[in-house]
Amino acid sequence: MKKLITTIVTGCLFFWTSNLIAQPTFTFSPPDTSAAPGETLTFEVSVSDFTDILSFQYSMNWDPNVLEYVSVDNITTDLASFAASSFGTAQTGSGKLSVNWFDPNVAGVSLPNGTVLYTLTFNVLSTDGTDLAFTGDPTVIEVVDANGNDIGLIAQNAAINGGAPGGGGGGSGTDLVLSSNQVNASNGDQVCLDVSVENFNNILSMQFSMNFDPNILKFTQVSNLNLQDLNPSNFGTTMANNGVLTLSWFDNTNATGVTVPNGTVIFQVCFDVIGGQGQSSSFDFTNTPTAIEVFDGNSNPVTVTTNSGAVNVTGGGNPNPNGLILSAPVTSGDMGTNICLDISVQNFDNILSMQFSMNFDETVLSYTGVTNLNLQDLNPSNFGTTMANNGALTLSWFDNTNATGVTVPDGTVIFQVCFDIIGSNGDSSPFDFTNTPTTIEVFDGDSNPVPFSGNNGTVTVGNGNPPPPPSNDGLINATDHYPLEGEEFCMDIYVADFVDILSMQFSMNFDPALLEFQNVVITGNLPDLQASAINTSNAGNGEISLAWFDQTIEGVTLDDGTVIFQLCFKTLGSCGTVTSLDFTGTPVPIEVIDVNENEVPFTSNPGIVDICGTPPVAGVGIVASDYMANENEEFCIDVSVNDFNNITSLAYSMNFDPAKVQFQSIQLANNLTGLDTTDFDFTNASNGDLTLNWQDTSGVTLPNGTLIYQACFKNISPCGTAATEFAFSDSPTPKLVTDTNGDTLSLNTNNGNITFCNTAPPPSNEFVVASDHAPAEGEVFCMDISVNGFTNIVSMQYSMSFDPTKLEFQSVEIPGVLNGLAASNFGTSNAANGTLTLSWLDPDVSGITLTDGTVIYQLCFKVLGSCGDVTNLEFTNSPTTIEVTDGNGNLVNFTSNPGVVDICGTGNPPPPPSNEFVVASDHAPAEGEVFCMDISVNGFTDIVSMQYSMSFDPTKLEFQSVEIPGALNGLAASNFGTSNAANGTLTLSWLDPDVSGITLT
Repeated sequence: MKKLITTIVTGCLFFWTSNLIAQPTFTFSPPDTSAAPGETLTFEVSVSDFTDILSFQYSMNWDPNVLEYVSVDNITTDLASFAASSFGTAQTGSGKLSVNWFDPNVAGVSLPNGTVLYTLTFNVLSTDGTDLAFTGDPTVIEVVDANGNDIGLIAQNAAINGGAPGGGGGGSGTDLVLSSNQVNASNGDQVCLDVSVENFNNILSMQFSMNFDPNILKFTQVSNLNLQDLNPSNFGTTMANNGVLTLSWFDNTNATGVTVPNGTVIFQVCFDVIGGQGQSSSFDFTNTPTAIEVFDGNSNPVTVTTNSGAVNVTGGGNPNPNGLILSAPVTSGDMGTNICLDISVQNFDNILSMQFSMNFDETVLSYTGVTNLNLQDLNPSNFGTTMANNGALTLSWFDNTNATGVTVPDGTVIFQVCFDIIGSNGDSSPFDFTNTPTTIEVFDGDSNPVPFSGNNGTVTVGNGNPPPPPSNDGLINATDHYPLEGEEFCMDIYVADFVDILSMQFSMNFDPALLEFQNVVITGNLPDLQASAINTSNAGNGEISLAWFDQTIEGVTLDDGTVIFQLCFKTLGSCGTVTSLDFTGTPVPIEVIDVNENEVPFTSNPGIVDICGTPPVAGVGIVASDYMANENEEFCIDVSVNDFNNITSLAYSMNFDPAKVQFQSIQLANNLTGLDTTDFDFTNASNGDLTLNWQDTSGVTLPNGTLIYQACFKNISPCGTAATEFAFSDSPTPKLVTDTNGDTLSLNTNNGNITFCNTAPPPSNEFVVASDHAPAEGEVFCMDISVNGFTNIVSMQYSMSFDPTKLEFQSVEIPGVLNGLAASNFGTSNAANGTLTLSWLDPDVSGITLTDGTVIYQLCFKVLGSCGDVTNLEFTNSPTTIEVTDGNGNLVNFTSNPGVVDICGTGNPPPPPSNEFVVASDHAPAEGEVFCMDISVNGFTDIVSMQYSMSFDPTKLEFQSVEIPGALNGLAASNFGTSNAANGTLTLSWLDPDVSGITLT
């Protein structure tokens, strides 16, 4: 009855990419020709390296003052469904022709090199020159292979009458020419400008800046990268909001220089047009901030000539100038009741999509659901509720039915959002429409942005009964008991969160030396549960099992706390003995299935049997967090509460070692009504004592785990100091807790443990050192190779070996600190057998000196082994002999420290896969390591759109890049918001471009 759950990786956060996919080449023939006005020209369009292609689309541009489009002919029959209807001819009068083809068999097609796809015929109008070029205007270039990867194309353009005027920008015939094109677009359009080259001959490296008007164009992405070793990481986009992009590229593959045909579009730069009609932005190649600099394969500088592009805004604007207005009510409700807020709209005219966040005070309102959905295509799945416990909801909606925009009357209530009121009388919670975590965005049916304004609501708490305290029960639970010696008692087995359950099975274990099983009592509360469903044949050995099935096959739902049966025992143990009844998978494995045949996570609470024990007094839990402090670090200990129900007073002391940590301050979380810094006594803090004395006569209830304050300290101990406690005690102020009934409750405390950073091991003094790592199964990681005693070194060579059954070599990364070191210095041909080599020579033959610990390169691997495997990267003498020489011609003693790879770092098997909708992989990287986190999905069925935010601690992790494997149609780097990554925030907003719904395994 178990369902096998598989995942598909939809994204990966990664640093380097090294895979190069063969791209098809599209060629105009003849490439160069001359013709007089009145003549007719016909060009063949042929392909090579056309292998397993699923679809392609692109545009062709020319000067309409030079060429007049006549026809497309001779369309190949080798591509099914490729016909005259595949061509978009509406803009041929402007010198633009589009083509779009898709394999109807969805299998991918391969064609022989030189296959002619079609011919184009033109009338010549002028003796002026023009290019006939493959471009992304108006249809963006996209070539998709059978694996769903957009691999782009290599363009071989044609020149008529010498090509476009100004092709060298006034430079010499040997100048490298960088050119972009001009396009006309409307407000709200996305456009891509081609960046093409002439005289790109034997080019080793290049860098330059690109400037544009950020008030007219909003950068979205670079695409169709069409130059060896050109990757998204070569582009600097951090100043894109200021109208600045940069490029820095190097021929890493050969380090000898690259040559491409004239007219090759080496990449495209894409923008959203945000300017108004009549505005224009140039797209210029400049020296600011990165100077224009190009070198050839002989390291000689190359002169550069540039031709600017431009985007002219010729139309568009906002047809909905008044903007969309969403409104929430100002209302009140009694404590302990449920309330639903009407969300209504005005100016909901021709709206195609919208997204926004809703924020509220989670200590006053507890989210229960959305209801009365009253907008085409609005479903519960459009609402993001994962942060509801933190006071945040999100909405992301799209007109899936028509994809043209929806209009509803003013005042329409499009949904209700419902809450349990958990705050105290007089409390108030706002209900605000905000940008956090999901940014407000609204578009109309013409894809124009629509202004948004929100009339925020408020909920004020009136009279009523407080809600019951939250339950900590699992799915299956047993009651605790305190019987006497020889006493017979019955233990209730009860449920919580028992919703639409179809079947379940599990085992129950106990110590037969302490408890003697007597009998089972069936309560009748669980349909179809009979005594025969509970196997007690091995109870004498402490094993009982249950196997139950709902005979109606409709699923059963029970109220929390419902007792489904009892187990009765007689105590055999002595007073003071404590034992338990535990829910386990032995001998019968645990399995719970719901009515949808999904496996339900099993949680449980054992039944504790304390013979002759005293039942605990109701109490409040106070919990302090643990912390590991670095030298001189200022840090805070979180103090939170559990079982905090109708509490009127709270007092206790806090003790710490003032010789190890120095008290700094109390930081209030503002979650406990009336708690103020004046409730704390700091006068004896220098001796390691703090006290708290808080009161609220009306009584306060808080959810379990609520943070009430932080105690902040400075570490004054060196690394390696013995741990100390942040402890709750009765001295100098005794513990005291009271509730609204006037009862004095127990205070159950959980102290915080403060540890001090371990003393770092001394750095290795070996000549070459590889870093250690503890990667996860399947993880890609990069191992630092550093040097010590690298003084006046002229050359070095050696071999490296690793276990190819545990590690798969991926790439070598060169940070550029060692002059002359390039990827070509590494021998990787035998990497599949676990062998790499290095042979390097100082190009100046003068001797190089580096500081100890300098990382000179990184070796990147993918883990093939299993958790618990340990393997090494060793420096060896075979096949390349170890040899290091200095500037005096002397041999240098070579010593090394291997890199240890401890997969998973524990030797334990990996945890079972998660069944959540979106899952991020776990990792155990080393300090400074670059690693890739897989983002996978489950239950991804008929999904049209999704959006969410991702957060991380920017003091612990530095975002590098996002990598797209191509498994999800329409997902590109531009779908990710990375502008706030430095602050630890990333966003994703994706829409199925076909608006048909996508299913992934």
